[in-house]
Amino acid sequence: MLPRTVRGLVRGRSVYLVPRPDGSLVVGATVEERGPDRTVQAGAVHELLCDARAIVPGVDELELLEVSTGLRPATADNTPCVGWTALDGVAVATGHYRNGILLAPLTAAAVADLLGGRPVPPVVEALAPVAASA
Repeated sequence: MLPRTVRGLVRGRSVYLVPRPDGSLVVGATVEERGPDRTVQAGAVHELLCDARAIVPGVDELELLEVSTGLRPATADNTPCVGWTALDGVAVATGHYRNGILLAPLTAAAVADLLGGRPVPPVVEALAPVAASA
């Protein structure tokens, strides 16, 4: 249906459509702060499909195959947490929220440095858990 990913903004909400090799289309995504609740709400799906239809009207003709949810862990201040914890030998790399895919290379390099006993860049040091100990 689509030759490439399409992104748009409809009524202030972001929507994207990603074609898959099997011919299916992924439409995403809602963002809700609901803790660990992975319940799919019909209204959220309806709004998402309406937004997708506003950008690509042909979405109406597609079969709805699946609805899924996922969690994007975030910290209270939306700053990732990367570093050693107060527990001996335990490091964390979490709280990246929607930027996990973007920050994955930096985070992986930082964790490799931590585990290898090498110093991490100052920007990563600032992300250490508050109760951290080396």
